[in-house]
Amino acid sequence: MAKRASSADAPLLEWATGVLGALVFVVMLGVCVSAGLSGADAPPDVRTRVERIAPVHGGYVVEFVAENAGDQTAADIDIIAELGAEEARARFDYLPPHSQRRGGVFLSSDPRAGDLTLRADGYADP
Repeated sequence: MAKRASSADAPLLEWATGVLGALVFVVMLGVCVSAGLSGADAPPDVRTRVERIAPVHGGYVVEFVAENAGDQTAADIDIIAELGAEEARARFDYLPPHSQRRGGVFLSSDPRAGDLTLRADGYADP
């Protein structure tokens, strides 16, 4: 016949689980209240940086990172790459606060030989 757990063991395990659950709840509640009271409402701050330039068939691809350093979400972000008179665009549907997305644009001229400008052109509120 199998031995049953003593009645003293079960309540201790139940108490430990209950305390852990309550601790997780209190921490999550504190994070939510802190975020709500902080008043962090800085607009989207989209920053771009080039990660890599590589030759492809018919031109070059400029791979980049777009990062939203602001406290609000940006939607429909247009990223523009300008190289002399040449212009290429990329679009991100959604860029949450304090996050980043990767993308690329295609150019026919070598960006390493010219003055490449990469910038965010605009966004919409989601």
